[in-house]
Amino acid sequence: MNKKISTLIKMILVIGLGFFSFIQWGYQSIQSGSDRKILGVSMDQINKINDPDKKKSIHKDKKLTKKNILSLKTKFTSEHQLIQIIGQIGLFGVEDFSPTDPVSVRQRAIQIIESLRNELKIRSDSPLSEPLIRPSETSAQVTFEQTYQGRKMIPGGMIDLDLGPQGELIRLDSYYQSDFSSVEKVVLEQQDAEKIVENYYKKSKEEGVVQVSDPVNFVANSKRIIPSYRFYKNGIETLISAHDGTILSSRNRKNH
Repeated sequence: MNKKISTLIKMILVIGLGFFSFIQWGYQSIQSGSDRKILGVSMDQINKINDPDKKKSIHKDKKLTKKNILSLKTKFTSEHQLIQIIGQIGLFGVEDFSPTDPVSVRQRAIQIIESLRNELKIRSDSPLSEPLIRPSETSAQVTFEQTYQGRKMIPGGMIDLDLGPQGELIRLDSYYQSDFSSVEKVVLEQQDAEKIVENYYKKSKEEGVVQVSDPVNFVANSKRIIPSYRFYKNGIETLISAHDGTILSSRNRKNH
């Protein structure tokens, strides 16, 4: 009987230690160097928590506890690309931050993105656009859009940040496309695409003036993108391939 209890206790300890190591890896996988701070905490500070000789200094920082560090949740793809972080208000804030100040918000957002550049797998040939900032009294939302050869990537291609009142990263969601390898060649001029879309709208009996938007890159799949022209008519968004004139997408954007 005692032997069975002893075996059961050992199994529980092994499972518990394995689970703790897994969660801790989820946090430490976005840290790569003791001199590198991402969310206001470095590997040196994490190691301090796990070092018995340094535990006495922890009480000086009430936020720096195992419970807080492990409450930072991350999600990666099977290709080890970071796609999500979930934090919380009061966890890893920064000084001199104001959610109502666009300059402060922009600086903090860029700091986070640059710190996570490797994990997000941001390519040098596919940079992010200037961020779209939505400040408020209690939080700020920031959106970066992925570009390639000057065109935005759609659908997806965005990185969204939700920042707390002290610059805490409450949430990060990334839809960045990092593994594309095939890009179609631009063959059609914009005026040729306009003729195609005009005929398309006539067949669908859509009335009104066709509005021309900025050219984009249509993400056909994770490996292939198609340079495209984007048009609007009565809230209908239509994408025309700049390679062969194919209608890639047409949808109602009136409520978006």
